[in-house]
Parts: sequence; C-alpha cells; structure tokens
Amino acid sequence: MLGIPDDGLVKMIVRHPHLLHYSFEGLEEHINFLASIGMTEQEMVHTVTRLSQIFSLSVANSLKPKFIYLTEELGGNVQTCVKFPAYFSLSLDKRIRPRHTYLQHLDISPDPFPMRYLSEKDEDFAARTSRSLRDYISFKEAMIPIFKLERERSKERDTDGRRTERQRKRLYDVRMEEQRKLQVKNQGYDKRIVDARNSIHRVKLLGISTRRLR
Repeated sequence: MLGIPDDGLVKMIVRHPHLLHYSFEGLEEHINFLASIGMTEQEMVHTVTRLSQIFSLSVANSLKPKFIYLTEELGGNVQTCVKFPAYFSLSLDKRIRPRHTYLQHLDISPDPFPMRYLSEKDEDFAARTSRSLRDYISFKEAMIPIFKLERERSKERDTDGRRTERQRKRLYDVRMEEQRKLQVKNQGYDKRIVDARNSIHRVKLLGISTRRLR
C-alpha cells in the first residue's frame, strides 16, 4: 500500500502493536484520507511512521473534524500535519479548541496558530498568557461540555442531511421508474395505434382492388 521501509514498519508495530489486528480495508481508509487532503506518498509514509496510532483514530469522527478545524480556524494546511503529525492524536474538544479559543478570548491568538502551543503542558501554555493556570483550567472545564454539545449537534445535522439526501434519491428513483413505465406503456399504445392505422390502410387498399375487379 505504501513504500514503508522494513525498519519503519518495525518501529510502527513496536509503538502500536494493535496494527497487526487492523483490517486492510481499515488501513486503506486512513491512507485514502491522507491522500485526499493532499499528502504525497512520501509525506504519508513520514506521517504514519511518526504517528502509527493514527490508524486507531476514526476518519469520520476524529481525523476529518481535526483537519477541518486546522484549515478553517487555526490557519494551518496539509504541510502543518506533515511537520506535526501528533496534531491528529490530540483531542479536539479537550485540547485543541480550548487552547485556541482561550487565546481568542484574551485577544492574543496568533494566526496561524503555532502547533507548539498545543503540545506543551497546561502550565507552560498558561504561562504564555497574563492569566493564571487556574483561570485557564476553569475556562477549559467550562468550554468542554459546550464543544461536545456543538459536535453532537453537528453530527445530527450531518446525519439529517444524509437522511434527507437519501430520501431525495429514493423519490428521484421512484419518479424515474414511473416515467420509464409510462414510456413503455406509451410505446405499447403507439404500436397499437400504428397497427390499427396499417389495418385500416390495408382494408382501404382491399376495397379499391375489389372495385377495380368489378
């Protein structure tokens, strides 16, 4: 699937033994995700060898939301992920969003948001601000339930959207099938009409021929 060297595979398995139990389809889903965000094969190899536990994270519920937040809110891009693969291992609701929104709250959030602000301990992060560690912890604990609720509502909207799309597709398929049946039915009518006209024409020709014989 990827040109990962043998020593790289050994390191990945040592760091994350559960790799041996993952299905090929599951591994392929993660590789396809990394390719979809613009990583080259070399960059994918670099990313998965440095963060082998990436295969244990849900693409839909973890990797995609984090990448969207990175690009839309933190000012990052795919190269940010290549340089700092550990970003994907951090909790979006408990680490990434609290630290980013805390600095926004204080109006001191850099753009793009430095990844080192996410990897350091709470004490070191709080020291970057003019507030105390207790102030940051209080802010984080107050915001985590809000972030989780927002994520759940977003999932529900996505689910409702997919359900609505499936309903639209079913209605479309039903309408197309009805149109197909109607076309077949009309074709049958057309054939009977043509046959009737041909029969009338033959009767007329027969009448003309009979008169001539008289």
